[in-house]
Amino acid sequence: MNFLKRNLALTEGLMDADEIHRRFRASPAGRVTLFILAALILYAEIFSVSLLLEDSGFAALIIHIACCLAAYIYTIATVRLKIGARFGIIFSIFLTVLGPFAAAGMMLLLIVFKISKGHATSFTEWYYSIFPEQKKSQPQEIAEALQYGRDKSWMNYSIIPFVDVIKRGTEMQKREAILKMTQFFHPDFGSVIKMALREDTSNVVRVQAATAITKIKNNFFAQLLKLEKLRQKYPDRYEVLLAIASVYDDLAFSTILEPEQESEARLLAMKFYRDYLSFKPNDKRIFYLIGRLLMRQEKYEEAVRWFESAITSETLKLDIWVLYAECLFHLKRYSDLRRQARMNCEQVLQSRKYPDVICESILLWSGRGPVEKVAA
Repeated sequence: MNFLKRNLALTEGLMDADEIHRRFRASPAGRVTLFILAALILYAEIFSVSLLLEDSGFAALIIHIACCLAAYIYTIATVRLKIGARFGIIFSIFLTVLGPFAAAGMMLLLIVFKISKGHATSFTEWYYSIFPEQKKSQPQEIAEALQYGRDKSWMNYSIIPFVDVIKRGTEMQKREAILKMTQFFHPDFGSVIKMALREDTSNVVRVQAATAITKIKNNFFAQLLKLEKLRQKYPDRYEVLLAIASVYDDLAFSTILEPEQESEARLLAMKFYRDYLSFKPNDKRIFYLIGRLLMRQEKYEEAVRWFESAITSETLKLDIWVLYAECLFHLKRYSDLRRQARMNCEQVLQSRKYPDVICESILLWSGRGPVEKVAA
């Protein structure tokens, strides 16, 4: 589902080709300890070999077993402490059958690793040199889309054409519209699909609309399940918290949920946003998103405080300000609203990204009147 792809980008760093190496890479302290252990075991194994040559096989066997147990205990400890177990695992396996040769070989391996690791090729580079990732240029994608009939213009659709199709189209046209809205879901489409479910006279269209809503919900829940597993695996990674919060946020604004479910999704989104803020307390984007959720719950007083903290963010300044102005209206802070409208009116009009009703309201509160519009 395309609408959820942005949440995967937040966590892709946790699932790349180098992950297994990050999790089991030996720390410098682990390598030094293993080198000392290997040196001690080498001395003990050489002594056991000398005993074996003197026909003291039982004593030699006891020393070898003790050395193997020491290697096993070290390996189990490194796995549990997560300080790097790959060298310990190799050492404990080979020590069982090779004795002093394994200890000497491990010491040599650690020395070579220390010398070569600074200029070695990373696993990711090595992997993609064998299996290169094939990236298509934009002209190639457009050519293939035309060749196979794939429509790439869905990103520019508004809901008005879909509303017209659902109200006046044939049964086949309605089904195709529902299919397209399901494949390329955006929250604006949710109300149209629900309209088809409630108002259409065709049983086939209503069944397809109900199926589409179920499929969209399942896509959200499947994404949440994957992210929840990641959260259990990486409890200290803030990217996962942000991804979970984003999915719940998207779900809350998807317009396909019942009122109780929508309220629960908003609460969960705010919970995970707040958890994320414990790691990144100065992320202004999250202040805006929490304010937006509070505004949906009609908690305008709280929303204003969050918007006032977030409005310094230049990237979303206008979007934040438009919601902030709406909160001021609901709180009947009209003098503040007039002052803010005079300060930001020109920017809102020049951005050309807001509906006419918003632009006219801002013009009215700025004192310029709804007839003054920026020339096209």
